[in-house]
Amino acid sequence: MSNEEQPFQITVSEEALSLLKRKLDDARFPDEINDAEWAYGVPLADIRRLTERWRDGYDWRVHERELNKLPMFTRSIEVQGFGEMSVHYVHQRSSVRGAIPLLFVHGCESPFYTPPFCLPSSFYYACPPGPGSFLEVTKMLPLLTAASPDHPSFHVVAPSLPGFAWSEGTRKKGFRPEHYAEVCAISLAYISYGLSQLGRSALQQTDDLSGLHGICDARRGLGSCGEIPTWAESVRGSWC
Repeated sequence: MSNEEQPFQITVSEEALSLLKRKLDDARFPDEINDAEWAYGVPLADIRRLTERWRDGYDWRVHERELNKLPMFTRSIEVQGFGEMSVHYVHQRSSVRGAIPLLFVHGCESPFYTPPFCLPSSFYYACPPGPGSFLEVTKMLPLLTAASPDHPSFHVVAPSLPGFAWSEGTRKKGFRPEHYAEVCAISLAYISYGLSQLGRSALQQTDDLSGLHGICDARRGLGSCGEIPTWAESVRGSWC
């Protein structure tokens, strides 16, 4: 694998799509307790509706073409103790001179809460709650990169964490939050946004981090990182 940035396009095979359709055709549904609604899980009617939608109404190729309009890339990252892995990410630069680099990490148990993560003083970090994917940033990109007198503009880097979407996962045990953070730190350093240190040495302090914000719920996970800024309210609404 090469550590040079490689343009990336999503290409799901017809074989994979045909297999999915066959599995949906062959789905067998259980019965359910009367009047349970959501007390015991997803109601059967909703499962049937979603199955029909995926089988008969959802056109993957339409969405694939839309996703491929994003500026997506892959790069090989060396993680200490785990070797090389290919990491997928969206990298959208702003046209605004002096725009702030922003690392947007999709929903997960955030790798930057424990242990602390070192970023330059001109860097922001945002992470929505819950498991997810790089898709979480798509609605926000136009707002985050736009020139506006009402809020700052950002160069956005939105990686897929290892094992998510098109980022390669590890086959070794012990891949911890600090390793996810290491992947993001090295990725940003390669993109040349001026990380002061690399790898595990970049996980030593939080003094250089300009901002740390949970996008969807300002009450969750911020700890001592402060209140969500007023300009972020409109961005948060676009994501939710």
